[in-house]
Amino acid sequence: MRLRRLSGDRFGPLPAFDVGNRVCALLYWGYPFVYVRIKILMWFGQISRSLLLIFVCWLCKPAYADSVTEQSITIVTEHWAPYVYVGDKGKVTGIMTDRVRAIMDRAELTYSMSLYPWPRSYKIAQTKPNVLIYPIYQTEERKGLFHFICPFSEKIGLYLFKLSTRDDIKLASLEDAKKYRIGLIRNDFDHDLLIKAGFELGKQLDVNVDDNGSIKKLLRGRVDLMTQSLNGMKRLLKVHKLKPDKLIPALRIEIDDTLSCLAMSLTTPKATVDRVSAAMKHINKTQVTLTLE
Repeated sequence: MRLRRLSGDRFGPLPAFDVGNRVCALLYWGYPFVYVRIKILMWFGQISRSLLLIFVCWLCKPAYADSVTEQSITIVTEHWAPYVYVGDKGKVTGIMTDRVRAIMDRAELTYSMSLYPWPRSYKIAQTKPNVLIYPIYQTEERKGLFHFICPFSEKIGLYLFKLSTRDDIKLASLEDAKKYRIGLIRNDFDHDLLIKAGFELGKQLDVNVDDNGSIKKLLRGRVDLMTQSLNGMKRLLKVHKLKPDKLIPALRIEIDDTLSCLAMSLTTPKATVDRVSAAMKHINKTQVTLTLE
């Protein structure tokens, strides 16, 4: 019995073996050069089925192993200027992005980089293999969701911002902010932080896919406060063509010893995670620490 010829096969049908042999045979349908070598051997001499099986498996194994080793890393992140944003040429850039590219180059890994709203990037990193997400804080709630590689940068100062005309909003502590509605990004660090501090979704917290949603609601009076860093807010005001003093800090949010990290999906091979970790350790030693505000 012979295996049936597949559509487009120019070399004829393959010999049929037992189940194990057929698995190997199916492997080299995807590697035409292997098939050609086998046919040449068959043309110039008799070769036993056992030797043919050993030869096929020997050729197929390294070809398959190379495809796994050279698996490209998908890097996902969010728009957070000036740390991460799309430049004039459509390329993801920014202070943090430059550091990530240096780490990947050091690790000698091929990669692609995409910018999405944070909830989408977060989901991709949770559900797909060989994905790296940055920047991300390592919290207790997230520890079992990713392979964390830390530290990536120093902690970024986060603030609650208000309209400069809202003299009625006076915050001495985070507890005082529970009287107001706060715009922030779903699944972002400040979202988790405020939930942990006793804020409630739908009551005090108004979640959005990005900062644009939060600032629009703040300008329209649909929320009273929003979270952002100082440099992040400067950039956001510029993008929306607002005066620099349109929004002002109402309170700095105190952050504990939570680390700012890179994270890779749980299904990413350990060898790949180790390569990225080693590369980041080298970059952290040889380059200036990312100090952000």
